[in-house]
Amino acid sequence: EAAELASDAMAVSLLRAGGEGEAAAALEADPRRSRALSRALYQDAVPWAPYSAERADALAAHLRSRGCRSVLEVAAGAGVLAAPMRRRGLAWRTTDAAPSRVGLPAGLEPEACDAAAALARHGGGVDAVFWAWWPRGDEGDAAIAEECARLGLPALFVGEPKGGCTGSDAVWERAGAPRPLSSEAEGLGGVDVPRWHGVRDRTWHVGRG
Repeated sequence: EAAELASDAMAVSLLRAGGEGEAAAALEADPRRSRALSRALYQDAVPWAPYSAERADALAAHLRSRGCRSVLEVAAGAGVLAAPMRRRGLAWRTTDAAPSRVGLPAGLEPEACDAAAALARHGGGVDAVFWAWWPRGDEGDAAIAEECARLGLPALFVGEPKGGCTGSDAVWERAGAPRPLSSEAEGLGGVDVPRWHGVRDRTWHVGRG
């Protein structure tokens, strides 16, 4: 699904949309260069660890098992999870303070609003909140976790544990610290985001459920 989002034609379509017809035609005549540039644009604009179909299946199954059918994603970047999660039967709303533009189909762009505003606007109409790779040192993640707790909403996020290169220490120091979701008992069936040597990303849960 990540390959589908980062199609070989993406760089060409972006150039044409920007009025660079000649450059687009030259790129289109060189599929190898078009493919390389499309991948580079995609990787620069969205999470570097794409979600596999197995990972999306596991996350959707976990949410459904907890009675969560409507999910608000904050700090969603380009909103690349919207289509895969909607195909899996979830009402997945994406928001970001400054949405990325990577040539995704019309209608999939995230709503332009920051995480606090998104939660205030939509928190009463969703079953869960999700975010991934929150900026390092930004304590907004702890504020969102606190507001989710106040609203009685479970929150799931992807990132490294306390002291890692994502998020703030504050989210780990609040009452009800995050717990991992990668065990069989928690419903992900052992399927989590890709990890390599020195990378500690995983999916975490905060709050009820």
